[in-house]
Amino acid sequence: MFNDNKAEDEDALRKKRFEDAPKVGNRFLQMKGGREALRNAYIKSGILPDPDKPTDLALAVKLVGTCEDMCPEFEREEREFQKELDPLELYPGTDRVDPRIAVKIYRRPAAGRELPLPEDVRPPPVLKRTLDYLFHDLLPADPNDPRFTQVQGFLWNRTRAVRQDFIVQSEGGPIAIECHERIARYHILCLHWRGGPGAEGWSEQQELEQLRKTMRSLIEFYDDHRRKLSSSVAGKGTQQASPNEAEFRAYNLLLHLRDPETLREAEILPGNIFRSPLVQTAINLRQLAQRSNNLEKRGQPRNTEATLNFFSKFFAELRKPSANYLMACLAENSFSSVRIGALKAMSKAYMAQHRAMPIESIQHVLKMDSAEQVIAMATHLGLELEFEADEPVGVKIHRSAVLNEDKPLVTPFSTSLVEAKR
Repeated sequence: MFNDNKAEDEDALRKKRFEDAPKVGNRFLQMKGGREALRNAYIKSGILPDPDKPTDLALAVKLVGTCEDMCPEFEREEREFQKELDPLELYPGTDRVDPRIAVKIYRRPAAGRELPLPEDVRPPPVLKRTLDYLFHDLLPADPNDPRFTQVQGFLWNRTRAVRQDFIVQSEGGPIAIECHERIARYHILCLHWRGGPGAEGWSEQQELEQLRKTMRSLIEFYDDHRRKLSSSVAGKGTQQASPNEAEFRAYNLLLHLRDPETLREAEILPGNIFRSPLVQTAINLRQLAQRSNNLEKRGQPRNTEATLNFFSKFFAELRKPSANYLMACLAENSFSSVRIGALKAMSKAYMAQHRAMPIESIQHVLKMDSAEQVIAMATHLGLELEFEADEPVGVKIHRSAVLNEDKPLVTPFSTSLVEAKR
C-alpha cells in the first residue's frame, strides 16, 4: 500500500539532495566517458569475459551484480538526461530523478549488445527489496483502487527488469524462486482485473506472455533445486524443497489448460507434490474443462459434436475451497470456451419447436453474474432471443441453431464465482 504519511525530516532530506544534485547531464556525460575504461578493467581482471576471445562455457565466470540501489546510478543519470523517467520516479513537481524511488527499467537485449557492468546489475537481496517496494509501497491492497491501474504499466515493466537481472546472473536460488512466485501472482491478478478498472492500453496477450515466461523460469528453478537436493549428501537435512511448488504447479496446469505436455510434467513430479490438494484440483478442472465440440478448423481433427460436457461439474469444482482465488482467476480465462461448449451440448437436447430456454436458467447453470451477460453472449454467438412485452426472456437453443464461434468471445469479469474468493 502507499505510505501517505512521510516524515517531515525525510521530505527535508530529499529536498536537500535535490538542491545539491549536479546539473542535468553533467554527471551522465562524466560517467559515460569513463565506461569504456571501466569495462576494459573488468575484462583485464577476469570479472567480465573478453568478447574478442572464445570462452569455454564450463570455465565461464558468473556475473555477480554489485548495485545496491533499485536503479543503477548510470541508468538514473542516463534516463534523466534523455527525459525517459516515469512520474513515479521524480521529485514531486520536478523533472529530476529521486534516487530512492527510481527503479531499473527493462530494456530488450539487442544482438551484439555488451554484457552489463557489475554495478548495473542488482544482486538477489536488492531484487527482493525492489519487489518489496513495488508490491508493498506502490501497489494498493485493493484492485478497485484507481492507483492499481495507475501503477500497472510501471510494475509490468519493472518486474520484467527484475527477472532480467536474475537471468544475467544465472541466479535460480531461493530468493529467485520467491521473487518469481510473487511476480507470477501479480500477473495472474492482472489477468483477472485486466490491468485494473478503466485500464487503457492493457494487453491480455502481453500479460499472458510474461506470465508464461515467469512460470517457465520458475518450473526450471524448482527442477534445478530438486536436483541439487538429491545430489547433495552433505547438505541433506539442511535444505528444504520449495514450499510453494505445489501451488505454482497447479497454476501452471491451469495456465496451459489443454496442453498435454504440462500434464505429463506434473505426472512425473514427486508424489507429495502431485497428490497435493491444489494440484489435484487443477487436474480435475482441466478434465472438466475439456470439450471435443470445439469449432472445427482447417488442419485440426474432426470433433464429436454430441460429446459429454461436464460444465456444471467444472463450475461446482471451482466453487470448492480447494480452488483458491488465483486458481479461479486463471480458470476464468476458459469460462467462455466452457460456456460455448455447454450451449452446443444443450442444443442437442432441444427441438426447434420447443420454447426458448429461460435466461435465468442459463445464468444459473453457466454461473454468470447477470441476465445482461447471458444476453450479450447469446447476441455475440448469433442465437435468437425470445421476447415478452419487449423484454428478452429466453434464448432459443435447439438442434438447428448455429453458433457463430469465429469471433473471440471476451470472458466477462466474474464476481460471483471468482471475486467471491478474494
